[in-house]
Amino acid sequence: MPLADMAARWEFLMVSPKALAHDEGTGAAYEWESVRRLPDRLVDQTLVEAAFRSPQLSSLFPMVSHGSLQFRRLTVSAPGSDVPSVFPFGEGRWRVICLWDRDIPVRTADTVEEAVRLVVEGLPEGCGPALEVIHDARRAMETKSRGGDRTEDETPVRNPNA
Repeated sequence: MPLADMAARWEFLMVSPKALAHDEGTGAAYEWESVRRLPDRLVDQTLVEAAFRSPQLSSLFPMVSHGSLQFRRLTVSAPGSDVPSVFPFGEGRWRVICLWDRDIPVRTADTVEEAVRLVVEGLPEGCGPALEVIHDARRAMETKSRGGDRTEDETPVRNPNA
Protein backbone atom coordinates (compact mmCIF):
# COMPACT_ATOMS: atom_id res chain seq x y z
CA MET A 1 0.00 0.00 0.00
CA PRO A 2 1.45 3.41 -0.91
CA LEU A 3 2.52 5.50 2.06
CA ALA A 4 0.15 8.34 1.10
CA ASP A 5 -2.77 5.87 1.24
CA MET A 6 -1.65 4.65 4.67
CA ALA A 7 -1.43 8.22 5.97
CA ALA A 8 -4.94 8.97 4.64
CA ARG A 9 -6.32 5.78 6.16
CA TRP A 10 -4.68 6.15 9.57
CA GLU A 11 -4.80 9.78 10.67
CA PHE A 12 -2.38 9.17 13.55
CA LEU A 13 0.38 8.23 11.08
CA MET A 14 2.70 11.18 10.49
CA VAL A 15 4.56 10.95 7.19
CA SER A 16 7.38 13.30 6.20
CA PRO A 17 7.60 14.81 2.72
CA LYS A 18 10.93 13.00 2.29
CA ALA A 19 9.36 9.62 3.09
CA LEU A 20 6.51 10.33 0.66
CA ALA A 21 8.97 11.27 -2.08
CA HIS A 22 10.92 8.04 -1.64
CA ASP A 23 7.74 5.99 -1.59
CA GLU A 24 6.44 7.71 -4.73
CA GLY A 25 9.70 7.17 -6.63
CA THR A 26 10.90 10.77 -6.53
CA GLY A 27 13.53 10.42 -3.80
CA ALA A 28 16.45 11.61 -5.94
CA ALA A 29 14.57 14.73 -7.09
CA TYR A 30 13.52 15.48 -3.51
CA GLU A 31 17.10 15.15 -2.28
CA TRP A 32 18.41 17.45 -5.02
CA GLU A 33 15.86 20.09 -3.91
CA SER A 34 17.10 19.71 -0.33
CA VAL A 35 20.80 19.87 -1.25
CA ARG A 36 20.21 22.95 -3.41
CA ARG A 37 18.74 24.74 -0.36
CA LEU A 38 21.65 23.97 1.99
CA PRO A 39 23.75 26.90 3.19
CA ASP A 40 27.20 27.49 1.70
CA ARG A 41 28.80 26.64 5.05
CA LEU A 42 27.70 23.02 4.50
CA VAL A 43 28.42 22.69 0.78
CA ASP A 44 29.52 25.13 -1.90
CA GLN A 45 26.38 26.00 -3.85
CA THR A 46 28.32 26.83 -7.03
CA LEU A 47 29.47 23.20 -7.01
CA VAL A 48 25.94 21.93 -6.31
CA GLU A 49 24.45 24.00 -9.14
CA ALA A 50 27.18 22.97 -11.60
CA ALA A 51 26.55 19.30 -10.74
CA PHE A 52 22.78 19.77 -10.97
CA ARG A 53 23.15 21.23 -14.50
CA SER A 54 24.84 18.00 -15.58
CA PRO A 55 22.14 15.54 -16.75
CA GLN A 56 24.36 12.59 -15.77
CA LEU A 57 24.84 13.83 -12.20
CA SER A 58 21.38 15.26 -11.59
CA SER A 59 19.95 11.80 -12.34
CA LEU A 60 21.93 10.34 -9.41
CA PHE A 61 21.20 10.59 -5.68
CA PRO A 62 23.20 13.44 -4.08
CA MET A 63 24.68 13.35 -0.61
CA VAL A 64 26.56 16.02 1.34
CA SER A 65 29.15 15.24 4.00
CA HIS A 66 31.94 17.38 5.42
CA GLY A 67 31.64 19.88 2.59
CA SER A 68 31.79 17.20 -0.09
CA LEU A 69 29.23 16.44 -2.75
CA GLN A 70 28.79 12.74 -3.29
CA PHE A 71 26.65 10.75 -5.70
CA ARG A 72 24.97 7.36 -5.35
CA ARG A 73 23.28 4.98 -7.75
CA LEU A 74 20.72 4.09 -5.05
CA THR A 75 18.30 6.36 -3.19
CA VAL A 76 19.15 4.77 0.14
CA SER A 77 22.37 4.97 2.08
CA ALA A 78 24.31 1.86 1.22
CA PRO A 79 27.94 1.12 1.95
CA GLY A 80 30.28 1.85 -0.90
CA SER A 81 29.89 3.67 -4.15
CA ASP A 82 31.74 3.37 -7.42
CA VAL A 83 30.79 6.94 -8.32
CA PRO A 84 33.37 9.71 -7.78
CA SER A 85 32.78 12.43 -5.16
CA VAL A 86 33.98 16.05 -4.99
CA PHE A 87 35.75 17.40 -1.90
CA PRO A 88 36.91 20.96 -1.25
CA PHE A 89 40.70 21.18 -1.46
CA GLY A 90 41.19 24.78 -0.35
CA GLU A 91 41.67 28.06 -2.19
CA GLY A 92 38.82 27.33 -4.63
CA ARG A 93 40.25 23.98 -5.72
CA TRP A 94 38.58 20.56 -5.63
CA ARG A 95 39.57 16.91 -5.30
CA VAL A 96 37.65 14.27 -7.20
CA ILE A 97 37.90 10.98 -5.36
CA CYS A 98 36.30 7.57 -5.76
CA LEU A 99 36.06 6.69 -2.07
CA TRP A 100 35.59 2.95 -2.48
CA ASP A 101 37.96 2.21 -5.36
CA ARG A 102 41.59 3.03 -4.65
CA ASP A 103 42.57 1.94 -8.15
CA ILE A 104 40.98 5.12 -9.52
CA PRO A 105 43.44 8.01 -9.18
CA VAL A 106 42.58 11.09 -7.13
CA ARG A 107 42.31 14.11 -9.42
CA THR A 108 42.48 17.82 -8.66
CA ALA A 109 40.36 20.51 -10.31
CA ASP A 110 40.81 24.28 -10.31
CA THR A 111 37.11 25.08 -10.91
CA VAL A 112 33.74 23.56 -10.08
CA GLU A 113 33.09 23.04 -13.80
CA GLU A 114 36.31 21.04 -14.12
CA ALA A 115 35.42 19.01 -11.00
CA VAL A 116 32.00 18.17 -12.44
CA ARG A 117 33.60 17.19 -15.76
CA LEU A 118 36.02 14.86 -13.93
CA VAL A 119 33.15 13.22 -12.03
CA VAL A 120 31.18 12.69 -15.25
CA GLU A 121 34.28 11.23 -16.95
CA GLY A 122 34.71 8.87 -13.99
CA LEU A 123 31.16 7.52 -14.00
CA PRO A 124 30.96 3.75 -14.49
CA GLU A 125 29.36 2.56 -17.70
CA GLY A 126 25.57 2.49 -17.50
CA CYS A 127 25.49 4.70 -14.41
CA GLY A 128 22.17 6.40 -13.76
CA PRO A 129 19.51 7.23 -13.14
CA ALA A 130 19.47 6.41 -9.43
CA LEU A 131 17.39 3.39 -8.50
CA GLU A 132 14.42 4.44 -6.38
CA VAL A 133 14.92 1.54 -3.96
CA ILE A 134 12.02 2.07 -1.54
CA HIS A 135 9.50 2.68 -4.31
CA ASP A 136 10.76 -0.29 -6.35
CA ALA A 137 10.74 -2.59 -3.29
CA ARG A 138 7.16 -1.64 -2.40
CA ARG A 139 6.02 -2.23 -5.98
CA ALA A 140 7.77 -5.60 -6.05
CA MET A 141 6.08 -6.61 -2.78
CA GLU A 142 2.67 -5.51 -4.09
CA THR A 143 3.25 -7.49 -7.27
CA LYS A 144 4.23 -10.57 -5.28
CA SER A 145 1.15 -10.27 -3.07
CA ARG A 146 -1.04 -10.07 -6.20
CA GLY A 147 0.31 -13.39 -7.38
CA GLY A 148 3.56 -12.46 -9.04
CA ASP A 149 2.37 -11.25 -12.42
CA ARG A 150 5.25 -8.92 -13.22
CA THR A 151 5.44 -6.38 -15.94
CA GLU A 152 8.78 -5.45 -17.45
CA ASP A 153 9.15 -2.33 -15.31
CA GLU A 154 8.51 -4.27 -12.07
CA THR A 155 11.52 -6.56 -12.26
CA PRO A 156 13.48 -6.82 -9.01
CA VAL A 157 16.31 -4.34 -8.56
CA ARG A 158 19.79 -5.50 -7.72
CA ASN A 159 22.37 -3.39 -5.93
CA PRO A 160 24.84 -2.19 -8.59
CA ASN A 161 27.48 -1.81 -5.86
CA ALA A 162 27.26 -5.47 -4.82
